[in-house]
Amino acid sequence: MATITRLAWLGLYKDLQRASSEFKQFGYREFAKRRVREYFELNRKETDQQKLAALYQKGQETLKVIHRQAAIGDLFPASKLIIEQPTPAH
Repeated sequence: MATITRLAWLGLYKDLQRASSEFKQFGYREFAKRRVREYFELNRKETDQQKLAALYQKGQETLKVIHRQAAIGDLFPASKLIIEQPTPAH
């Protein structure tokens, strides 16, 4: 079994963060970004190659899910929250 390079892990992390940013709704977007970061931090010390391969595969599947859910979210637009709206200049 070939080891997954650090560059591949970094690429997966960046892809997941970018995909998470595709959510239009603030809550979903921030939740997805936070969960991706927590997922990678939790498994940072893992050394077992089989577990790492399974984690990488799960990450790739999660990337597909995030893309799909962001696309579905685009079909049903929601209004922005108060915290997302620009503040008027005084």
